[in-house]
Amino acid sequence: MSKIALRIQNAEEQFSNLFIHLGPFHIMLSYHKALGKFINGSGSTNVLIVSEVLSSGSIRTFLDGKYFSRSRKIHPLLSLALRILHFKGFLEEEKLELDSLNNVKTFLTSFNNQNDHQMLDSSTYEILENYEAYTADTFSKKHGKTPEIFLLYTKLVDYYIMMELSIRQADLEIYKFTLSKISNIFFIMNHQNYAKYLTIYLDKLENIESSHPGLLNDYKDCTFGIRRTTKPLSRIPIDLTLEQTVNKDAA
Repeated sequence: MSKIALRIQNAEEQFSNLFIHLGPFHIMLSYHKALGKFINGSGSTNVLIVSEVLSSGSIRTFLDGKYFSRSRKIHPLLSLALRILHFKGFLEEEKLELDSLNNVKTFLTSFNNQNDHQMLDSSTYEILENYEAYTADTFSKKHGKTPEIFLLYTKLVDYYIMMELSIRQADLEIYKFTLSKISNIFFIMNHQNYAKYLTIYLDKLENIESSHPGLLNDYKDCTFGIRRTTKPLSRIPIDLTLEQTVNKDAA
């Protein structure tokens, strides 16, 4: 729909002042397909079948990103499992003592429960610093190509998580950051329409204050996402809201 609207806008002068919004829900759907293309043939789907996360008959639809609710759960779950394996590999290499591991566990457990900046003890700080270095080595293929590929997948999933969180928080800066990363993946995975039109959309977002003065506040309030409840972090993409309400019986 956005593709057609942009073409009409380019052809008709009377529509030149309209700001055409790309629906985040459909961007995420296409990105799930890109993630599926990235891990296709890697053996990840076999792991999902053996662990009974997916049935063998659902693999194709998962890789193609056909079912949003399924993909939005399984990609982060698989990413988390790979991150845990990566961290275990780091622990085996470092041969850390039990007390040091308990300090890290205590820090990570309490991290989200405190609002103030926490002071790390030297041993915990050193472990986290060493893990960052270990991660950098993994991206540099020092631990082999397979760990590098799977760790890259976890990074791509992080972009999706950041995008969904930015919508729920109505955080435009994080949203623009993730769009810039996601658009690169669309180019790599040959998603031609989104690679082209998402780049145009992102450029318009960056210049929205100069091209459409005053629109930014409205964009954050209603166009960015819709809150249908009073619960925190309950904002969802506007095009997903349309799919669940106006277009619910369209099929």
